[in-house]
Amino acid sequence: MNLSLFIAKRYFFSKKKSFINFLSIAAFIGVLVGTSSLIIVLSVFNGLEDLLKSLYINFNPEIKIVSNNSKYFNKNKDHINKINEIDGVDFVSKVIEDRAIASYNGSEIPVYIKGVDSSFILQKRLNKNIVEGNFTLKKDNSYYAVIGRGIKYKISLNLKDNFNNLILYSVSPDFSFIPSGIQKQPFNQLSIIPSGVFAIEQQIDNNYIISSLTFAEKLFKKKNKITALELRVNEKKDNNKIKTEIRNIVGNNYNVLTIEEQHSDLYKILKTEKLIVFIIFSFILIISSFNIFFLLSMHAIDKKRDLSILLSLGLNEKSIKKIFYFESIIISVLGILIGGFLGILLCVLQNEYGLVSLGMETAIIKYYPVKVKFADILMIVSIVFFISIIASIKPALIAVQKINLNLLNNK
Repeated sequence: MNLSLFIAKRYFFSKKKSFINFLSIAAFIGVLVGTSSLIIVLSVFNGLEDLLKSLYINFNPEIKIVSNNSKYFNKNKDHINKINEIDGVDFVSKVIEDRAIASYNGSEIPVYIKGVDSSFILQKRLNKNIVEGNFTLKKDNSYYAVIGRGIKYKISLNLKDNFNNLILYSVSPDFSFIPSGIQKQPFNQLSIIPSGVFAIEQQIDNNYIISSLTFAEKLFKKKNKITALELRVNEKKDNNKIKTEIRNIVGNNYNVLTIEEQHSDLYKILKTEKLIVFIIFSFILIISSFNIFFLLSMHAIDKKRDLSILLSLGLNEKSIKKIFYFESIIISVLGILIGGFLGILLCVLQNEYGLVSLGMETAIIKYYPVKVKFADILMIVSIVFFISIIASIKPALIAVQKINLNLLNNK
């Protein structure tokens, strides 16, 4: 065994009860708590990010293609066929999404109509989110719609009402305030039968009605036009890689958005909060590293006679410094291993048994979601090691400076 490592182990695991031993325990606990806390906090943010994705993924696609030049664009069969051939793309849905006014039994509210084609229906995205009725968009010759739960409450809609249909109004594209356009009808009007109610997320529930693409084309008078292509991507594939392939197909006239880019503000807030928390806990680790610094400095002063003997016996200054480096590494490794184990264990228990609840009855989940990522653990380990090594440099220099070979001659 390396002599410097052996001495470092003897110093750290010394059975003597002294203030230095107390500092050793304090330094070890500081690294342990800092490591486990960082793992837990970052895992909670990972869990929240995954929760956001799971909330929106049923309604919003992994990848969305929109026009850079106008809201509506023509269906390009050549583009659609080529996109369908990309490895990892499971479905390509044609979508019309636009504003309208919903009227029911005297109540009127602004809504978004999302008209989807058969490809969207085949994906069965919203089946788990239907809280009343069923997901039907067309039956026989009648058009049906699935509405958000918030809209249902606002207009007091009753699915079993056979006398009042839902009336939808959209601004006619032919209407304008010039003399030739003012003679046209300002609104298009179509009735639709509510077939079900979905519940995903409050903002979506309060604003969206889902209909068939054919109905949306008639309502907005946009035959053979769409506002977006929505792609369902295999979860094992890299969305950014697929995005690059799509860009090569559609060119610069279209904007290709991943799920994170579709909700960029929300994800930016979450990532910023995660970064701030990470910085705060890193500062806590830096503060806890002062325990390591004081411990090693005390050892340097307390063991100067022993170190002088070792130096006189032929141990060089480099090996003396290594004693303090190794002692710092021992503290770090033990703190990382035990702290990491406790942090991961608590995350697993939280996932399995929900140890900590959100404390809100109206929340969509009862307990804090957590997800441990290997990249986070690797980053935490690297930072703890870096801080520990930095904390050991000055004490190692102090130790060498304090060694005085004349100390033995004076005694």
